[in-house]
Amino acid sequence: MPDNEQIEFNFTWDALKLLGKSLYSNAWSAISELVANGIDAGASEVTVLVDARNKQSATIEIMDNGSGMDDAALNMYARIGFDRRQFALDHGEPTDGVMGRKGIGKLAALYLSDDYDLLTKTSAVDETCWNLRYMSDVDGDENPSLEATEKPELLTARWEQTDTGTVLKLRNVDLRHIGEVAFNQLSIRLANQFLTTSMHHATVKLAVIQNNNEAANPEFQPVKKAIAFHNLAFIATNFPDQLDMPNDIRNIASAEQSRPDFKESGQSGQKAMKDVPRDEKVLIPYRGRDLTPYQHLPRVRWMTEPKTPQIEQNPVHGSEEFRITGQIHEISKLGDSTARIDAENNTVTIPYQVTGWIGIHATIEQSAARDNDENYTKGRWYNPNSLRLYVRDKLADENLLDKLGITQAFLNYVEGEISFDILDDDLLPDIATSSRQGFDELDKRWTLLISIVKPQVQALIRERQQLAEEQRNTANEYRSEVETNAKTEAVRSIRSNIRNNKGIPPEAGNQVLADVTQRLQGETKLHAKEDYIIFISHASRDRRLSDFIYEYMRHIGASEEEFFYTSSRDKSSLSKNTTALNEQIRLNLTQHNALVLYVTSTNFLDSDFAMFEAGAGWATKTAEEYQIMSVQHSEIPQCIDDNRYAVTLDNGANITLAKDHYSSIVQLLNELIKHLNKGRTIKKNDLLPEIQTTQIPTELELRQSGKTEENYWDPDVLQYWQQYVDNGITTDDAPLNEYEEKLSQARTLHSDHVQKLKELYK
Repeated sequence: MPDNEQIEFNFTWDALKLLGKSLYSNAWSAISELVANGIDAGASEVTVLVDARNKQSATIEIMDNGSGMDDAALNMYARIGFDRRQFALDHGEPTDGVMGRKGIGKLAALYLSDDYDLLTKTSAVDETCWNLRYMSDVDGDENPSLEATEKPELLTARWEQTDTGTVLKLRNVDLRHIGEVAFNQLSIRLANQFLTTSMHHATVKLAVIQNNNEAANPEFQPVKKAIAFHNLAFIATNFPDQLDMPNDIRNIASAEQSRPDFKESGQSGQKAMKDVPRDEKVLIPYRGRDLTPYQHLPRVRWMTEPKTPQIEQNPVHGSEEFRITGQIHEISKLGDSTARIDAENNTVTIPYQVTGWIGIHATIEQSAARDNDENYTKGRWYNPNSLRLYVRDKLADENLLDKLGITQAFLNYVEGEISFDILDDDLLPDIATSSRQGFDELDKRWTLLISIVKPQVQALIRERQQLAEEQRNTANEYRSEVETNAKTEAVRSIRSNIRNNKGIPPEAGNQVLADVTQRLQGETKLHAKEDYIIFISHASRDRRLSDFIYEYMRHIGASEEEFFYTSSRDKSSLSKNTTALNEQIRLNLTQHNALVLYVTSTNFLDSDFAMFEAGAGWATKTAEEYQIMSVQHSEIPQCIDDNRYAVTLDNGANITLAKDHYSSIVQLLNELIKHLNKGRTIKKNDLLPEIQTTQIPTELELRQSGKTEENYWDPDVLQYWQQYVDNGITTDDAPLNEYEEKLSQARTLHSDHVQKLKELYK
C-alpha cells in the first residue's frame, strides 16, 4: 500500500464520464489508446488480454514493460489535459516517438469500464496499486480520486516477469455487441491502429479468452495487419528509409525489376503470362463472362513518378510557412533544428512530407481477391478498401478517401497507409477535433494534405481505368477469335456430316455447305455454338457408372460447366421438378454443342426422368451426337437404338472391367475428351489429355513376365473404376424374371409422347 492513499483528478466525475464517452466510438480505438500510452512509456512489449467468457461483464488487462509511473507521473496521470510532450522535454526525454499530446488518452479506460485497477512499478520492488470506481450514487460534481488498494489477482503471471511497467485491469466491460467475426478480426483492427514502423521497437500481443480451457493458459500472439498486397494492381510509395517499406511491396518491386525487358522483348500480352510465376501476377475476373481471368503484372512506383501538372504542383514533400499564435520564446523552448523561425513575423517554416504507400486493387470481388491474396477480408469490422492516415505512428483517420471529394469509378478499389506528422507538430497548434478522431478540415495543414493526396489517388484510378480498358479489349479480341473458331468448326462438322450421308447428292451437299458458310461469315444473325458440353443421361440408381465417367473427367481437368449431370456433387441444386427439369434439358441440348452419353440399364428404362431425357435427346440429336454405355444391349431404349456400336458391360452376374470392357471404356472416354477439346480449342483453353492405349502382350507373354493385363492399363482409369463401380451397378438389382418383365414394359416410348417431344424441341 503506497504512503499517499489518494490522488485526486482535476476534473469532476460528470466531466470525466462525458469526455470518456465522447472521445471514442468503439472499444478497439479505446484499447489502442491505452496501448499507445504503454508505447509512449518506452515499452518494448504491450499485451492485451480480453477475457470474454462473460461478454456482458468482460475483463480486459493491458500490460506494458515501460518505465512505469513514479509519484510525479501518477500526479500527472490525474491531470486531464497536460501536455505529454512538454512533460517529456522537462524531464530530458525525446518527443519524437511520443504519440500522445494533451493527456486525455487515459479517458479511454473510463470509456470501457466504470471500475479499473492501475498497477505500476518503476523497479522490481517499487510497486503501487490504485483503483478508480464509479458508483451510481456518486455526486457528479465531485472530483474522483485514484484510491490506493490491494494488488488484484491478474489473469496471467506475466506481470511478475517484468521489473518495470504498468498494467490496467478493466472490469465489467460490455462486449455483447461484438460477435465471433469481430473477435477474429480484433488482431487486425488493433494492428491497424498503429503504423507498421512503430512496431519495430514495440511489439503488441493479444490473447482472447472465450472458454475455461483458454483461461488456463492464455496464448498471446503478436497483432498483425492483414493487407492483401498481392491483390494490388498498382502501388505508389514514398519511403525515405527503404527499410520502412513493407516486405510484400519490396518483393513485388523486386519481381518487377527482375523482368525489365518483359515487354520490350516481345513477351507481352496474356500468352506470355504463362511464363510468369503465379505469385508474381494478379488475376482479374471478367464480370459476367465465362472467360479465363485477365492476368496483370503489378507495378510499384514512386509517388512522384507520374509527370502530370497536378502531381508537379503538389509534391509529396516540401516546406510550408505557418503563423503561430503565442510567444516566440515558447516555440524556441521546444526547438526544432529543421524548422526556420521568424520571430519578427511570428511565423515558422516547417518541412513536411507524406510518406507511406497507396495502392489500387485489381479486384474487390471477394473470392477472386482471396485467390490473389488470402489476406483480403471484407466485413463489418474491417474494410480493406480504405486509405488510413497516421500521425506520429498512430491512426488518425480510418478512411481519408471520404474526405477527398472524388466520385470516380474505382475509388472503392483504393487502399493505403500514409503518414503526415505535421498535422500534430510540436511547434504548431493542436487541430484535432474534440473527439480526437478527426482534424479541423479548414486548417492549412489539412488542406495541404488533401492537395497532395488527391492527385495521387486520381493517378492510380486512371491507371486502373486503363487496365480495365485493356481487359475489355482483350475480351473483345478473344470473343472475336472464339466466334471465328466456332464458325470454322461448325463448317467442318457440317461438311463431315454431309459427306458421311450417302443420301445427299454431292451437288446439293455442296450448295448447302456454301449457303451455311456464307451465312455464318456474313452479317446475318446466324451464330455458331461455342460451348461444348457432355450431357450424361442416367438413372440415379446407376450412379456408380455415371459417377465413374464424371469424376474421371473432372480428374483430368474437365470443368463443372462442361457437364450437365443431375447427380453431380457440383449440381446438387439442380431441380427435380418436371417443369424445371424440362427447361434445363431443353437449354442444354439446344443452346450448346452437347454430346449425350446415355448410361442405360433396367433402372434407366424404369425411370420417368431418364426416359424423358432419352426422348429429348432423340428429338434433338443426330446419331453422331450421342454415345451409349449400357449393361446389356437389350436395355437400350428403342428411340435411340439404331443398331449402332454401344459400350456394353455385361459379364455374367457382375459388372467387371475385363479386357474388352477396358478397351471400350477407353474408347468412350477418348470420344468424350475429343468432344470437349473442340470447345477448348475454340476458346484457346488447355486441352484435356487423351488416354494412351498400349499393346497388351499375349497370355503366354503375360504368364512368362508374371504380369496381368491390368499392369498395362491406365492406372487412373483403373483406380476410378475400382472406386466408383467395383462389382455391380446397384445394391438392389432385381431378380432375373422381374428384370425381364420390367424390360418388356419399358422398352418402347409411347408415340404420342415422342410426338410432343418433337414439337417441344423443334
